[in-house]
Amino acid sequence: MLKINKYFLIAFVLIISIIGETIAQNSTSSPYSRYGIGEISSKSFGRDKAMGGLSIAMRSSLYVNPSNPASLSAIKPNSFIFELSIQNSVNKFSTSSLSHSSSDANIKYMGVGFPVTKWWGAGFGLKPFSSVGYKVIETQNIGDDVEIRNTYEGSGGLNQFYFANSVKLFNKLSIGANFSYIFGSIDRLSQTALNEGLNYSVITARDRVTLRDMYINMGIQYHGKINKKYSFVIGATYDNKTDLKARVSKFATNIMSVNSTLFLDTIVDTYSENNSITLPSSMGLGFVLKNNNKLTAGFDYINTNWSDLKMLDSDRKFENLNSYIVGLEYIPNHISNKYFNTVRYRFGAYFTNTYLKFDSEQINEYGVSCGFGLPIKKSGAIVNLGFEYKQKGTVENNLIKEEYFIFHFNLSLHSIWFVKRKFY
Repeated sequence: MLKINKYFLIAFVLIISIIGETIAQNSTSSPYSRYGIGEISSKSFGRDKAMGGLSIAMRSSLYVNPSNPASLSAIKPNSFIFELSIQNSVNKFSTSSLSHSSSDANIKYMGVGFPVTKWWGAGFGLKPFSSVGYKVIETQNIGDDVEIRNTYEGSGGLNQFYFANSVKLFNKLSIGANFSYIFGSIDRLSQTALNEGLNYSVITARDRVTLRDMYINMGIQYHGKINKKYSFVIGATYDNKTDLKARVSKFATNIMSVNSTLFLDTIVDTYSENNSITLPSSMGLGFVLKNNNKLTAGFDYINTNWSDLKMLDSDRKFENLNSYIVGLEYIPNHISNKYFNTVRYRFGAYFTNTYLKFDSEQINEYGVSCGFGLPIKKSGAIVNLGFEYKQKGTVENNLIKEEYFIFHFNLSLHSIWFVKRKFY
């Protein structure tokens, strides 16, 4: 007879029903999300976020790692892993003369991992792929009574539902693939208001781009021992270049008031379906060194060909992305009776030159992170707490510097499923 952990099952079903739509509403407040498909979301989950986002060669039986689907084959038989993450961010945006602060909190992702056989691991999840959320207002005075006010506003983004599979080809070599469905919409508004005494004119343009299609990324991991104390994992990932189907609607109006007489004119009202946006290919390499169950340290390198990104009705050129990540985790003694000896202590850092460039200034981003993995004894759960500081952009050349103070809360639930009862 098979026995399923019923309390875990009930909690899992309730959580899934609540968070599905919440993740799809993920947002950002970055002015730089105005360009391309928005701010690209991190691929790493809770444990790895506290290690700078280190993930390509990370392999564990206790965590879900969709960044490299090959890692799923490490999940032990009869195990079931569920992860959920909540993020709270305090943001500061600065120019050479102005500054503005904001904050937001939301559910970031959910993920599941489980073994199918001894050599086959699988999982699925929902997470953001990119986020758009900005509002920029520019005001210019021409003469005493003439003012031009430009407003740019955007919201939305893309989400990714993935189904992952991993198989062990040999004892130490695993390969995997994420079969994903990318979906979402990006709404943008641009408005120009001209005020001239009692007369005014307001031109408003609204665009909506709805995107969806299949997306595949693959991974491989090789793990082995150096000696009795040290082991290693080498990992690589590849994201396939993909054309997303796009539906585009545009609507623009002009409202004018001349000598107290109001005029309304529809300038554009169009809808088209035969469009596409190209997502670029990406390649990542990673290496992790382990000292028994105490120390894990490694680095990742990621290159994404964002110069292949083609946006609708835009001649903007995008730059290739390069990202460098280092991270480590230290556990004093995972089998100790003293609780704080079993806590996971994590640190990390990263540097990325993003796909945005203005004149000769490419927008760079860097961050540092730290965190703790707090095991809950007898429950199979780990609470992962992380803090991240990151900075993006600069105040030079009339650009914007962004600073983020981010708190991550991740819950990793581990349960034993399908255990056979034995009768004597």
